[in-house]
Amino acid sequence: MNKFYLLAIMLSSSYANAAAQVNYLNIDGDAVHFSIAESKTETSPSCVVAETNERFAFSLKTDAGRAMYSLLITAMAAKQDLAVESAQDCADVAGIERADGISITPTVTSANAESSASKQFYLYTGDGQKKLGRIASLDSYRQFYYLANDDVSTFSFYEKALGTLYFSQDNCQGEAFAINVDTAQHIDGYNNNMYYKSTSDYSVVEKKSYLSTKGCIATSGSKGMYTIELSYVDPLCGESPCQIKEE
Repeated sequence: MNKFYLLAIMLSSSYANAAAQVNYLNIDGDAVHFSIAESKTETSPSCVVAETNERFAFSLKTDAGRAMYSLLITAMAAKQDLAVESAQDCADVAGIERADGISITPTVTSANAESSASKQFYLYTGDGQKKLGRIASLDSYRQFYYLANDDVSTFSFYEKALGTLYFSQDNCQGEAFAINVDTAQHIDGYNNNMYYKSTSDYSVVEKKSYLSTKGCIATSGSKGMYTIELSYVDPLCGESPCQIKEE
């Protein structure tokens, strides 16, 4: 499982622009283009072209870029003001000013009071006892960013790692083996829905069946694989994958 990608994207530069709601958003390949409903208060770098002077851009190829995109979606959904920090270059998209950081400015007005009072999704430990943070964008039930401790400037990344196990007998019986070394994974219905982790114990195994999210499927042949241990405890979620709760 990927652990925390702690992404501080708070405004800390003198190149910060005034906050306003997002009024344009477009994805072109690996790049995000956006603008806010407020004219830029800082002089744009000389690389910016006149036609897109009020826009910003950033790349989705980095963890910081993906976190900024999630924050953009969150701000648009909640109709919250967004402030943009300029990198003072056009390194990601030619002719468009690169955004180096963005920050939500929480506001509650008559227009968005109902939205602010609506239910939110939260990430909990596997036993459902400890709240880990509010989910910022739930595009996938197993991959998303969440706001740890409701901090709107710090993102953490969660991935529910789904696995595949191979068995020496038919019908997914007998000893189980994994194809990746030292990897913690999970399959619904197996090991009481708890994590398992592959070891470094490698051998060539005659496989008869395999188990994945699609169920148990017959197979044949031999394959080099690793044994597994069933008592893995994840440092974030515990013995089983984290839960999502609506509140």
